[in-house]
Amino acid sequence: MKLGASTSTTSPGSKKSFAHRSRPCWAPLTTNTSLGPTSIPLRPIRSLMTSTSSSSPLAGPYWRSTSPLSLRRRERTEAASSPGKEPGSGSPPAKDMTPGCMESRNSLLISEPFIPKARFESLPSHTAFLLMLECISRNISQPSPSVKAQQKPCSPRKETLSLSAMLKTFLRILKGVGPLWPLFVAATILALIYASMGGVSVWTIAPFMKNIFHTETRATVHEAPIQPPKGPTEALKAKLRHYTDSLVLGRTPQETLLRLCIVIFLVTLLKNLAGYLQSVLMAVVEQGVIKNFRDRLYSHLLHMPLSFFHNTSTGTLISRITNDVTLLSQALRDSLIGLFRDPFTVLACLVVMVILSWKLTLLAVVLVPASYLAIRRIGRKIKKYSVRSQEGMAEITRTLEETISGIKMVKAFAMEPFEQSRFRRATGRLKRHLVKFAKVRRLSSPLSEVLGTASAVLLLWFGGRQVLSGGGLRPEEFMAFLFASLYMMQPIRNIGNTYSNIKVGVSAAERIFSVLDLKTEVEDEGTLEVDDLREGIRFCGVSFAFDGGPYVLRDIDLYVRKGEVLAVVGPSGAGKTTLVDLIPRFYDPSEGRILLDGVDLREYRLSSLRNLVGIVSQEVVLFNDTVRNNIAYGRPDVPLEEVVRAAEAANAHEFIEKLPQGYDTVVGDRGTNLSGGQRQRLAIARALLKDPPILILDEATSSLDPESESLVRDAIARLMEGRTVFVVAHRLSTVRDASRIIVLEDGRIVQEGTHEELISEEGPYRRLYLRQVK
Repeated sequence: MKLGASTSTTSPGSKKSFAHRSRPCWAPLTTNTSLGPTSIPLRPIRSLMTSTSSSSPLAGPYWRSTSPLSLRRRERTEAASSPGKEPGSGSPPAKDMTPGCMESRNSLLISEPFIPKARFESLPSHTAFLLMLECISRNISQPSPSVKAQQKPCSPRKETLSLSAMLKTFLRILKGVGPLWPLFVAATILALIYASMGGVSVWTIAPFMKNIFHTETRATVHEAPIQPPKGPTEALKAKLRHYTDSLVLGRTPQETLLRLCIVIFLVTLLKNLAGYLQSVLMAVVEQGVIKNFRDRLYSHLLHMPLSFFHNTSTGTLISRITNDVTLLSQALRDSLIGLFRDPFTVLACLVVMVILSWKLTLLAVVLVPASYLAIRRIGRKIKKYSVRSQEGMAEITRTLEETISGIKMVKAFAMEPFEQSRFRRATGRLKRHLVKFAKVRRLSSPLSEVLGTASAVLLLWFGGRQVLSGGGLRPEEFMAFLFASLYMMQPIRNIGNTYSNIKVGVSAAERIFSVLDLKTEVEDEGTLEVDDLREGIRFCGVSFAFDGGPYVLRDIDLYVRKGEVLAVVGPSGAGKTTLVDLIPRFYDPSEGRILLDGVDLREYRLSSLRNLVGIVSQEVVLFNDTVRNNIAYGRPDVPLEEVVRAAEAANAHEFIEKLPQGYDTVVGDRGTNLSGGQRQRLAIARALLKDPPILILDEATSSLDPESESLVRDAIARLMEGRTVFVVAHRLSTVRDASRIIVLEDGRIVQEGTHEELISEEGPYRRLYLRQVK
């Protein structure tokens, strides 16, 4: 298999396979196979293989060549099936009619062409080795038609979204507006006012220029002959001109100029006031959407099953809540304001331009499809590089989290240079992705401006000719038209930027939705409340497997009475922790049921059920908070006196009093300011304060020094009084006093009884006990 891998052009250690190339899997490779520092030509070997002469070393019955490991395995099979025969002697087996190459994501499965087995074994070792290389190379480059028909071209994963898919995701983002919809609608109306005032300000250019160059008054306008309009556009333009003249024209040119200045100022004031109010309202909407996403994402993570956290790195999850939500926030901030304002402004300018000259407007619109195609192409690349940069940021966050949490191990093995190199490689990849992302993203604005300038130049040429030739376009109207086209350039450029921002936001939102769309933990459809254990817990034919994998538990039938102490022992991987994790419904059984007082656990409300269970495990979880708050976790209003009593019962009060601030001392991240025994006693105090009727002790005394273990075991003895206890332990000395012991092997109960009963009979428990004693 290593020989086959050597034909790949990827570097050693690379995870890329042929499937990542843009060519089909069955495309020919290079004509030479690299072997160390030399390159071996394949043609002479092929001619050797195709020889059919009887004297040829390859003549004779055909055998399917494989790697040396496969040959040895086949020869062992032959020897086993035909006793007394030497490997390779006698008639060869039938031909294997499945030569070819078939590639998957994780492996390259190669079946070589037919070669005479006896002749192959008689070849010198170096010739056989070269021949094997040729077999592998020829099958990679020339698979059989049957295999080729089953293969599909291996193309890179598409990272672009269709416009409809992007719109669907963006609309899903806007669903986060929720109760802020009135503000969103008000902001949209203000955007419409802003755009309308922009169109009005453009329209006032014509009367202003006419007043400057023609000094018209009401008298001159009334005395001028009225020309009948030649079409609907001309009629509309005549009506608007009449309304404008009646508003701004005065008795003298100076009065007309004053009125025009006042109108322009008021229009500009109203436009900018509407723009400011729209920006403020959109900021409120944007922050509301982001808060909604943060809260939903955090709440969703809290309700994900434990298996999700086992299979997903902490850095990746932190990146979802921090980096991706921040990217979405930036994209919304930059896009929501211009989402309606700029398109409305462009629409208002187009209306003015159509009224002034529909022919020139038609010419201006011709370049819009070209602009759209260019911006769309850029948007696809923005999407691709945005995804890669976000993945790079997640990798950096993951590396940081792993290094900081394992800093002691890094220093112990003097791996600082290695970790620095790993981090630099990650930041280098992120830098390359971000540079490409910046190049493409910043291209959209200048490209939009260049296309807009090209449109303006064409308009200047054709419009100027109409004015000079007297083609029905007045000079002041042409100036207003040019001003409208130039005024429209900035909104068009903003639309390009908005499109880019939406692409980035959609990319981040997809990663967020990929978490939000995951199924949460076990369904909480129960309606019953439970406040105590009255009879016991029964496992009825319980089997369990993680996400369709192999069974971890099989056919567990078990009854634990109230007040009983049940010890669960067995080798690592036997399913001990998984068994007790089913009680608080961290997982649900794949098969069977678990009954509490005769009622299926799924019929109880999840919060009610979990209030019955207290857990003290080997890995104590403490938060970066005070000692008091860690003990009273889940009961923030509990009096200090009860916290102290719980700490005293857990043998923790003495060391707590010696801390700098006593019960108000912050324990540090994950309790790093405390020793292992102190952390364990705080966990016991927490369980004592909760006072649960069911207690789960999962390796609670492991990894402790003798003095700490003695204090912890004494505290655990107090904790167990009057409760139903499940004890998971590797060290059998800690379970000798249990009411009953069950032994798990491969997910099954193989022994059950007291310590004295199990130690007296031959079985797994006795072997484990004697091994630990020795």
